Amino acid sequence: MTVKTNVLIIFAFIALFNGCMKCQNYTFNHEIIYIKNYDDTVRFKNVKLLETIKISSVEFDDTPVLEAIDWLAYSGQQTISYLDFNTHSDFSSTTNKTITLIMKNTTFLTVLDEICGQSERSWGFNENILMTLPDHYIRDNNDWVSKKNHECVEDHRTNHIKIINK
Repeated sequence: MTVKTNVLIIFAFIALFNGCMKCQNYTFNHEIIYIKNYDDTVRFKNVKLLETIKISSVEFDDTPVLEAIDWLAYSGQQTISYLDFNTHSDFSSTTNKTITLIMKNTTFLTVLDEICGQSERSWGFNENILMTLPDHYIRDNNDWVSKKNHECVEDHRTNHIKIINK
């Protein structure tokens, strides 16, 4: 075997056992995927861009979740859609949550992920629109799934991404 063949075999082995490298980068606890129009290339581009936004310092002490998200949107010069749906009798269950958080030298999405974790919300993209939704809506709606409980697998024959349960 030549060196070139050995290198190709190693890359094939890594791809086989590690999956699509584009899919694995940037893992968050509260990220969701909108299945109807999911495009991992768009997601990767959006996440990569937002991860370049550095937040030098953030401190919230019993700050209402909407105020925390507004602060982050302003600080990162980004739009974050805050959606709430009346799927349960307690409509304001996530709107009334407060955030207590101190972070230094972090990234935009790390702060957003923590805010969502403390407020029973998740975040994701509908194409290029960054949005947060209440977790109870995600559980009741089959169009959205948790990114950490699913993985994307690239079909190299068709170049399409399939989303499967882990």
